Amino acid sequence: MPLVSTKKILEDARQGGYGIGAFNVYNLETVQGVIKAAEKANLPAIIQAWAGIFRFGSVTMETLSAIVHAEAQKANVPIAFHLDHGESFAEIMRAIRAGFGSVMIDASTKSLEENIKLTRKVVEAAHSVGVEVEAELGHVGICKNSKEEGTANTWLTDPGEAAYFVEETGVDFLAVAIGTLHGFYQAEPKLDIPRLKQIAQAVNVPLVLHGSSYTPPEQIKEAIKGGINKINVATELNVEFVQGIKEALKEDWETPYPNNLTDMGREYYSKAVEDKIKLFALNR
Repeated sequence: MPLVSTKKILEDARQGGYGIGAFNVYNLETVQGVIKAAEKANLPAIIQAWAGIFRFGSVTMETLSAIVHAEAQKANVPIAFHLDHGESFAEIMRAIRAGFGSVMIDASTKSLEENIKLTRKVVEAAHSVGVEVEAELGHVGICKNSKEEGTANTWLTDPGEAAYFVEETGVDFLAVAIGTLHGFYQAEPKLDIPRLKQIAQAVNVPLVLHGSSYTPPEQIKEAIKGGINKINVATELNVEFVQGIKEALKEDWETPYPNNLTDMGREYYSKAVEDKIKLFALNR
């Protein structure tokens, strides 16, 4: 089926009190891995791409978008397509032209008013062509030694500011900082569920959890009960894809081909995605 609205998937999750996985992809195999997992679970999923990968030069927005559109067309479950952590208006506009159905503008390291100003500008432009927008308030930092851009500092979302931010920007869904981090944890996180519940009561849009890789499942479940609807997963899946390739390298291939490696990477990746989809939908 054609790609569907991220907002529609998340609004359904919000009404139903369950979570939807948003899984970072990089190539054909990871896109196929998400769709295969969603079909096996018979549940919707969001395919997303971190804007930073397009600066590496291995794939362009346009190429990855073409892959996602083509593969989603063959899917028998709802699939949405989202840009993760876009940092500038120009980057967002390129993603919209490339065919992303929803976009994230991440101005979370700026002041509240600067964040509002840039987010409002993106919302106005995106909504004019039917594209939905995610923004971040507070800031989900990165774990020590994780090779990601951004700041290691974290500041939690203020519930009062969240209500003001959503009203001023018209954003469709909101990423909040409640104790998770991007990358590999050095110690088990402790999510601030009471804060999350206050935010959920203060705003009327779906809430997003970044940095969920390796977050204990029980805490993920509590976060979903507390109001989280979109759960982003990247690092944990990257590890599984590479592990699959490592296992493939141990095989004695009679005729070795690159796809021998990437096929096994896809299988490891897809199994991890399927497990996450089922975990997030436990309340469905």
